[in-house]
Amino acid sequence: MSAGPGAIAYDALSQASAAGPLAADDVERLAWSAILTGRDESGLEAFERLHQLRLGTGETRPAARAACWLALRWTSLGEMARASGWLMRAQRLVGSEGQDSVKCGYLRLPRIFRLTAAGGSCCRPGRCGGGRRDR
Repeated sequence: MSAGPGAIAYDALSQASAAGPLAADDVERLAWSAILTGRDESGLEAFERLHQLRLGTGETRPAARAACWLALRWTSLGEMARASGWLMRAQRLVGSEGQDSVKCGYLRLPRIFRLTAAGGSCCRPGRCGGGRRDR
């Protein structure tokens, strides 16, 4: 791995994590620095830890966001069962927010990816600009 800013951040946060518990914001930084430097296993573990930390402090929206990122990353790795589990957790957490929240939009991404990969469309008549599809 190169010694770019992401790798430096990952190394520093990993050392700090080994020395003692990190605050949730630092766990999120650890997760992203791991994912962005190709350390998927460490990044996924950190996002899981972040999800639990946020739940433990009653921060349901940030917990749902962590679950969304886990679902998206597991989807991109082809682990659909794991992705579905995280997606369901996130959906339970944002269920009370209504259909127009940003998190609800994130929750639609894995389905959009699956439909696109299968050659389908996520747009239905009457949606996406009045039923027309942009080319």
